[in-house]
Amino acid sequence: VGTFWIKLEKEDFLWDPHYLNGLFVGSLDGSATGRIGLWGPQDEFYYGSGLTFVNYTGSASALAGCNNCASFEHKNQGGQTYRYDRLKFVNVDRRYRWMWPYKDIVWDLDGTLTGTPNGTVTPYYAFNEFPGCSKQGFLYDNGLICNASYFPRRLQVYGVEPEELDFQDMVITSTAGNDTIPMEDKEFYGWLVPIVHSQYYKMGWDSDTDFQEITLRYSEPELVNYSGWNEWLGASFTYIDYREHFLVTNDGREMPMSLGTNLPSPNDPIGSSVLDEK
Repeated sequence: VGTFWIKLEKEDFLWDPHYLNGLFVGSLDGSATGRIGLWGPQDEFYYGSGLTFVNYTGSASALAGCNNCASFEHKNQGGQTYRYDRLKFVNVDRRYRWMWPYKDIVWDLDGTLTGTPNGTVTPYYAFNEFPGCSKQGFLYDNGLICNASYFPRRLQVYGVEPEELDFQDMVITSTAGNDTIPMEDKEFYGWLVPIVHSQYYKMGWDSDTDFQEITLRYSEPELVNYSGWNEWLGASFTYIDYREHFLVTNDGREMPMSLGTNLPSPNDPIGSSVLDEK
């Protein structure tokens, strides 16, 4: 059987499961090739608990996410955080399958999905392969499992000017590696990046055109507040020859920019920035 939602009603961050104590059977004879047991929706705060998956073999998968995100009508850039616990798998070759746009953040509350309590599994991006994360095989569709100290977050990059940067790939580099993210035109006009919290990333575009304006949205307040971590994101954006003043704002308030080469520290106020004029 395949079960899914596309859109949830407007949800709050609660601990009442959307699916509770369910049984999903791919087939009675084990020939469930290509089937998906349960698709995650296009919304945050989704939660499944006490689910058992039986007979998902071959190219089938017990779980997948971002249902219908590739369709014109419901196109969505994904990156939602799905919560799961108390899962069981019987005769399952693949527990999770990544679907376009390949951005799901799957939070394993008790370790029954990944073997890592409070860990996550996400699609593989080289810039997220930090020491607390390890690339997986077919069981997790070549994804990346991270322990609780390396929790991924959804980063929206939008409001980018000039328009010459539209539909240019964003190039992202960290101490772990580098990879690219394409731009999409829905559900917002920009780039969606799953990034690990409290890490530094260098971000730019595969273009000789400098950015002039940019807006970032980091995760959702409810998820960040629940974690209890002192989270931060270090992001440096490259430019070649754009010589005008960079105005930095946080929630509508101007943040003074300092000059120099030292990156802001995690203890600096939100929105702290440095302009390296060299």
